[in-house]
Amino acid sequence: MLSPKQQRAHNTSTGSRGEGAAARFLTTQGYRVVEQNVRYKNHEVDIIAWDNDRDELVFIEVKTRSKHAPAHPSSSITQKKLRSLQICAAAYVKAHAIHKNYRFDCVTLQGDTIEHFENITWLF
Repeated sequence: MLSPKQQRAHNTSTGSRGEGAAARFLTTQGYRVVEQNVRYKNHEVDIIAWDNDRDELVFIEVKTRSKHAPAHPSSSITQKKLRSLQICAAAYVKAHAIHKNYRFDCVTLQGDTIEHFENITWLF
């Protein structure tokens, strides 16, 4: 059993690996990764990417779970997390004077399976 400190370090490492894999996956799907781990106050967006096909900026939450985790990774996206993404995105768009459409996506990784869910506001 891991101590709380060891568990946090493990989760951070797993999250970082997942975000890297998600960024590579998105690139193969035609997205251009603009930034990663963008923070605004106590809010964070894992990946900001450009969807060339739709001419949209995409704010992406990445969720990574082990192959044997009982719940799907997306099940951990709460209303609070979605609101945090929205706050961070609004600050980013304002700070960079972006006047284009944008949306919120989620990339999940569980074992060897990567899934991309577009416009995750449908979760709520």
